[in-house]
Amino acid sequence: MRNMDEITEEIEELKNEKEELEEQENTEEYDEMLEETKDSWIKNYYGGTVLKEIDPIAYRCGLNDYNDGRLTEINDEINELINELKEVD
Repeated sequence: MRNMDEITEEIEELKNEKEELEEQENTEEYDEMLEETKDSWIKNYYGGTVLKEIDPIAYRCGLNDYNDGRLTEINDEINELINELKEVD
């Protein structure tokens, strides 16, 4: 079992990641995800860079959905760590 300091440090790292997501566009990570998954949607958009050019609204909607998903994941991880921290006490 991890100690309180390790759990607290991980919580702080996740909170920092969350703040960064909330403060910036996060387009680079989203573009990388689009490139990695382009085979599944290439018939519609032909790649992340092209999507940004031909349908900026779809790109922004996708980016917002992507960031919301990441924020949800981070919040879930923080909550799990807080529960783990309570068990350590």
